[in-house]
Amino acid sequence: MATTTWDPNAKSFPTRNELPSIPGAPKDAAWFWGKDDNIGRLNLLTPNRVKAAAAEIKTGEMARTDLPLNVPEQPAFGRETFTHQIKVLRDNVAYDDTYSLNTQSGTQWDGFRHAAHASGVFYNGVKGSDILGPNANEKDSLHYWSQHGFAGRGVLLDYRSFANENGIKYDSASSHPIPYEDLEAVGKHQGIDIRPAAQGGDIQIGDILFVRGGWTEDYYSRTREENQAIGLRVFGESGDNIQRWAGVKQEPATIDWLHDCYFAAVGGDSPTFELWPTPADHYNKLHGFLLALWGMPLGEMIDLEKVSQLAKKNKRYTFFFTSAPANVVRGYTGLVITCNGHEWKVHKLCLCAQSDFFQSACGSSFKEGNKSKIDLDDDDPETVEALIHYFYSFSYGEHANTANIILDARVYAAADKYFVAPLKQLAKKKFESRAKAEWKTIEFADAVAEVYSIIPEGDGELRRIVLATVEQHADELLDKLTPTSQHFLHVLRKHAELGLDIATGFAFDRIRSRPRLYECPYCALTFSIRLTTEPGCTHMFNCPRRCQLYLLGTWEDKYRYDQ
Repeated sequence: MATTTWDPNAKSFPTRNELPSIPGAPKDAAWFWGKDDNIGRLNLLTPNRVKAAAAEIKTGEMARTDLPLNVPEQPAFGRETFTHQIKVLRDNVAYDDTYSLNTQSGTQWDGFRHAAHASGVFYNGVKGSDILGPNANEKDSLHYWSQHGFAGRGVLLDYRSFANENGIKYDSASSHPIPYEDLEAVGKHQGIDIRPAAQGGDIQIGDILFVRGGWTEDYYSRTREENQAIGLRVFGESGDNIQRWAGVKQEPATIDWLHDCYFAAVGGDSPTFELWPTPADHYNKLHGFLLALWGMPLGEMIDLEKVSQLAKKNKRYTFFFTSAPANVVRGYTGLVITCNGHEWKVHKLCLCAQSDFFQSACGSSFKEGNKSKIDLDDDDPETVEALIHYFYSFSYGEHANTANIILDARVYAAADKYFVAPLKQLAKKKFESRAKAEWKTIEFADAVAEVYSIIPEGDGELRRIVLATVEQHADELLDKLTPTSQHFLHVLRKHAELGLDIATGFAFDRIRSRPRLYECPYCALTFSIRLTTEPGCTHMFNCPRRCQLYLLGTWEDKYRYDQ
C-alpha cells in the first residue's frame, strides 16, 4: 500500500514516468488517494474545479448523453437485452414499470469492479474475493461515486467529424485505430492543444474527456438486421466474425497522455472506448490502466451526437458536464441467505431484480430486510445453492455437478415459491429432458415422489410430464419385477394422487379407443367408428353411403346409436 497520499487540490501531479512504485502493486499503479479510497480520480472533482467548470455554461443549451435503455437492441459480447414490463396495480387506475437489464448493455460507466489489471488486481488492490464470495465487501463499489458527485468540465474530441472532413472513411464496427497523433490533429482542428496544462496545453486537471468515433451515427444508419448481426458477433481475439470496434489505439504515447492529463474520467460512443480486439499483450489494455491502475471511470456507448452538433454550432468543444452513476447503496453486497447451517453472501440488487419475493423481503416492512439476512430453512441447501447460482449465471446444477432430475423438481418448486418464472421454465425443461432419458432409473421414481410431495396440486406441469412418461413406459414401470419397477410401485403406494392420476389416464385411453355405433338419420344405416380424439371434442363425419350431398350429410355425436 502506498505510504504517500495526494492532495486532490494540488496544482500538479507526477507524470506516468515519475510515479513512485507501490510495494506489492503493479507497475504504473497510482493508488495515492488513501488505503480506503473508492473513487480514484473523481477525487479531482473538487468544489473549486466544479465551480470553475460551471463557467463553461454560455448558452444554456443541453444535450442528453445516454442512449435509450433498449439501444443497442442486440448488445455486444453476449450481454442480456433490455426488457420492460408494465405491471397492473389496478386496471385503468394504476400501473408500475419493471426493468431488467445488464448495466453493460448500453450507455454506461465502467466501474472499478468491472475489469482488473492483467496482474489480477482491481483498483487500490481489491481482489475478486472482495467482490463475490464469503468475504465480499463494498470496496470499489459504484455507489461511492454517486455519493461523491460527478460533475466537471467536459472536453470533446470529435474524431468522426474530423475524419469525414479529411476523407478518412471507416465503419465504427471495424478495428479502425485512433492513434494519439490523430487525436492531436483533431484537437488542433478544433482549436484545442490536447497536452496537459502543465506542459503548455489546454487540458486542465480534472477535465472529463469524450472521444466521438461515430458508433451512434452508424448504429442509426444501419438496418435492424445489420445491427443484430453485428451485436451477435463472437467474443474472441481472432477470426472473421468476432467483435470488432473502432477505438483509441493502445500505444505508449496514448497511455502517457491519458495518464498525464489527469482526467477525472474518460468516455466515448463505442462499446469499448479502446480499439477492439485489444493487443495480444494484455498488459497494454487501456481498461487495465484506466480502471485498475489509475481509478479513472471509463464511459462507453455515450451518445455524443447532440454534443457534437452544439460544439460545431457554437465553435466550442468544452462544456459543463454532469452525470448520475447508479446509487446502489451498500454496493454489490449487503444480503445474507441462510439455510440449515449454510450461508451465502449475495447481492441484493441481483436477487431483487429477478424475484418479487426477495424484492419484498428486502423492504423495510420485513425484519429480514432490515437485518440484511433472510432464512430459508424450509428448503434444502442444495436447492437454495441452485437458486442462488441461477441468479448469477441463469443456469444451475452444473457448477457443482449436482444436476439431476430430483434437483430439477425441487428447483421447479422453489422457483414457483420465490416467483422466479424463467427459472421455473428452465427447471421444467430440464425435468422433461431427463425424464425421457432416465425413466428406467431409481432417481426417476424418487423425482416423481418429489413432484407429488412438494409441488401444489393446482400446478400440473410436472405431473403431466410424469403421467406421459408412465403411460409411454407402463409395461416396464408397472408390470416387470425389476428394482426400478419395484421402487416405482413403492412410490405409487405412498402417493394416492399419483395412482388416481394414472388410473384416470388409463380410463381415458380406453374411452378414446372404444368403437362407437352411429345411425344415419337419412338411411338408418348403422356403422361403427373408433375415435382417437380427446373426450369432449366434437366429431364430424359422413354416412358411408353418402346418401345425401357430402356437405349436408355431415352430422354430430347426437346421432350416436349406442347412447
